[in-house]
Amino acid sequence: MVDGAVFHNRTRRSRSIPRTLLRRGHLPAVPLYYALRLSDLAREGFANSGSYRFADHIYRGIPSGRGRVGKWIDGRLLDMPAVRSFRNRFLAARDALAAFLLAADPARDVHVLSVPSGLPRELVEAANIVRQRGRSLDHVHFHALDLNATVLDEARHFAAHHRVPLI
Repeated sequence: MVDGAVFHNRTRRSRSIPRTLLRRGHLPAVPLYYALRLSDLAREGFANSGSYRFADHIYRGIPSGRGRVGKWIDGRLLDMPAVRSFRNRFLAARDALAAFLLAADPARDVHVLSVPSGLPRELVEAANIVRQRGRSLDHVHFHALDLNATVLDEARHFAAHHRVPLI
């Protein structure tokens, strides 16, 4: 709680997805569920639907999972049209931010805010693009905002690891 506020998670929960599938008569979906759990993306999606880690996995676009099969499944999921569209939105934000920073007057302060921050990969990757083009980020101030203080701490650590200080 922050200042008396109560945050509600409206994500639907199931005590047991396989049991729910069986109860609804979807027997063939049970082995599929267990196969999908080999994929890091699917496992995160099942456990924490819509989490910042789920989004960041898509933004990275690198297949991972348990064993070769899990990595293969993860790659197939990352290649789905809806997932590619999700990643393209991230790439567009990253590229627009990099273009904005490259066009900005390098002598004037610029403030950039990521909301909700999650892991601010768009800030980090845009900063890398700007650096690769030989521009300084001395006058750029990156900010992150998220309702979850733990996520903000992780965002700061992630950004600092990539030499992007967050305020």
